[in-house]
Amino acid sequence: MNNAVFYIGFTFCSCLFYFPSLWASYKFSGRNFTVFRFWGVMTYNVVLIFVHVRFIKEGYVPVIGEQDNSGIGWLSFFFVFAYAYAIPFPWKSKCWSSRRKI
Repeated sequence: MNNAVFYIGFTFCSCLFYFPSLWASYKFSGRNFTVFRFWGVMTYNVVLIFVHVRFIKEGYVPVIGEQDNSGIGWLSFFFVFAYAYAIPFPWKSKCWSSRRKI
């Protein structure tokens, strides 16, 4: 497999799988917070963190197999922390683009 195709595909799939987690962290925070939703999002995040950590350590991607992770491993490193912070909280999360009202 061509490295450029793999890099583009891996980046696209990583973002595609991250967006539901990010959406859920905002949607299920505050009034919509329940323990069931929290553990559902947490399970989803832990599974994907495991996939990224395995890619960083061993260079293994599910379905594709072993790939060189020398450059794209840093993207996986970023997504490990992105998934760790994308969890719902009992208080309402504020979007970074929201304006403060005076």
